Amino acid sequence: METIDSWADQIRNWFERTPQAQRAVKRLSADLDIVVGKVEHATSGLMEKVGPYIDPPARIFAPDHASTATASDETEQTAEPVIPESESSVPPGVKKDGEPVDPTT
Repeated sequence: METIDSWADQIRNWFERTPQAQRAVKRLSADLDIVVGKVEHATSGLMEKVGPYIDPPARIFAPDHASTATASDETEQTAEPVIPESESSVPPGVKKDGEPVDPTT
């Protein structure tokens, strides 16, 4: 029984014996290099623009009155982060005390 070449082997053999296919691959490679260059140029500043949304900077801590205290006082007090209203854990439609917001008022 004859051995049957895989599709990959058949394509590889055709490519190796066909100069037209080799030229087509070279043209395709050159075209892809152009596309890569244009995409890199178009997205060059993208990471600087979206980076803060993907990995936001650390939260800003509120200054506390412990900064003027002695070293022993500083170990007892910890600074609490200042959380902006938009980032609070209270879902929309709920008051801060947990009561639902009345939509009729």
